[in-house]
Formats: sequence, structure tokens, C-alpha cells
Amino acid sequence: MDDWKNILGQLNETLILEKELGRLSVELSQDVVEFVRSKSAVPPPSTLPVPAVPVESEPPPGESIEIAFASMKPMVESGEEYSMFLKMIQSMGLAAQEWKLFSLLELGETVAADKSVERLLDRITAHRPKVVVFFGGEIARAVLGKNTAVLSPGQWISVRGVPAVLSRDLGLVVKLQCADDKINLKTIKLEIWNKAMLPALAKIGRSPNFKKK
Repeated sequence: MDDWKNILGQLNETLILEKELGRLSVELSQDVVEFVRSKSAVPPPSTLPVPAVPVESEPPPGESIEIAFASMKPMVESGEEYSMFLKMIQSMGLAAQEWKLFSLLELGETVAADKSVERLLDRITAHRPKVVVFFGGEIARAVLGKNTAVLSPGQWISVRGVPAVLSRDLGLVVKLQCADDKINLKTIKLEIWNKAMLPALAKIGRSPNFKKK
């Protein structure tokens, strides 16, 4: 009995019925209060877990390719420009998994924003190409900056550490075909082949299926 009295004395537990708010509160000894506080206390800020904050990350690496091709506008698969591009790919002897075609502008876009350029470069470098071919000076200037000096077909530049060569826009070839300008058409085709496609192949240590005359 004395033990129980000692326990009750240590706890000093007193029930107080508060009618004001209809609440039931408990008054405990200072030792018990401190004990309860120690178990329920909020840890200092330095020990609180930091919530994860979503951050933008680089795109996951894609399959490695040999050559990346990039144009200003998307090539329509059913169009003459894309058909011509595929014929060049076949002449270069590239397998489907060895190349990838990118465009700076999405369908419907007319102006290249900075985020569009960064997005394009992220997509290209994610596939770790050994060389990049840019079709047209417009896309090359968009990538390098508006203040870039005049670029010419066959000129080499570096994009995020990847060698890149400038080619004529394939859209120009289509325009010459429509105009039936056979002389300039042959000149431009040879220029694209000799100044861009062949050097790109040489950069990866390859040669084409056949040599154009």
C-alpha cells in the first residue's frame, strides 16, 4: 500500500474537470511533464528531413549514334526533302541505328527561342554522336549565336565539344528541282555531298557505298 502511495506521490497526478470548455486536462508532476516533453518535442531544424525538391535533369542518355543530323524545321516524312535525305543516308552506308535526325523548331513554330536551342543540344548530346551535320546556316547561327560570323558550307565548328560541319539546306535542293534549274541543282548536290557528307563519314572513319561523280 505504501508503494502505491509513493508512486502516486511521485506522479502527483490530479484530475481537474474544467467545465468552461468541457475539456479534461491532467496536471502532472514536473518530472513527468519534462519526460513527456522530451518524447514529443519537435527536433531542431538541422535534424528535420529535407523534403525532396524536383529539379530538371539532363535527358537520360540514349543509344549512341555515329552521326546526328539537324535542320531548322522538321522534315515531313512524305516530303521530297526527307526522301532526298534518306537517299543520302543510303549512299553513306549508315544503318538505321547509326544516325538520328533532329530539328530545332517543332511543327508550327517559326521562331527559335533560347530554350529551343538548349533543348535541341540536350537531345543531340544525349545520343553521344561522333559528329553533327547542320543543314543550313540558319540553324548553325541559331546554335552559335546571332553575332556569329558568316558561315560557309563545309566549315567545321564545335558544339558542346562535338565536331560539327555545316551543309547546305536540303530545302534549297527542292527549290532548284521545282525550278528545273539543273545546272545549279547539280552544283548544290555535289557541294552537300563533298563538303558535308563525305567529311562527316571520314570523321567517323567510314567511306560511302559508292562515290558520286
